[in-house]
Amino acid sequence: MSASQLSVRAKSLSAGARMSLTVNHDRAALHESIEWLEHLTLSEFRGRGDTVGAARARLARRIGLKVSYADRLWNKAKEMTGVAGGAYRALKQAYEDQSQCVQSQADHYRALREALRHEAPLEPRATALALDDVDPPHPGQPPAKPEGSASRR
Repeated sequence: MSASQLSVRAKSLSAGARMSLTVNHDRAALHESIEWLEHLTLSEFRGRGDTVGAARARLARRIGLKVSYADRLWNKAKEMTGVAGGAYRALKQAYEDQSQCVQSQADHYRALREALRHEAPLEPRATALALDDVDPPHPGQPPAKPEGSASRR
């Protein structure tokens, strides 16, 4: 082989290597998008009487994704080789926003726990009322009647 033939072959091999790397990145982006879509759809799901398709459609409208593209990602992911950049960014941003919201709530509750831990102890009744923590009756005992209530006969 001449030097020019080797150079052409090396260029085509390096182009092929770049193509395989691109495909791997596309597949990774596709898998990330599918995971985000599943997580966000399940968090959008309202429970009994709702459907996963309706939750996915609400999510898609909320984040600015076409409903048909969200359905395609959900149903035909195995046939897809990549994901559209706009869909990837919309799903990523929505997932990060939700994660940030959950993290800020966790930080808030952690701060409340720390504040309660360092306060002077309250009377047991005041603590129960403050935390809406009422002890359930023990088995075999009737529930306690609130103070000031009279039984009617």
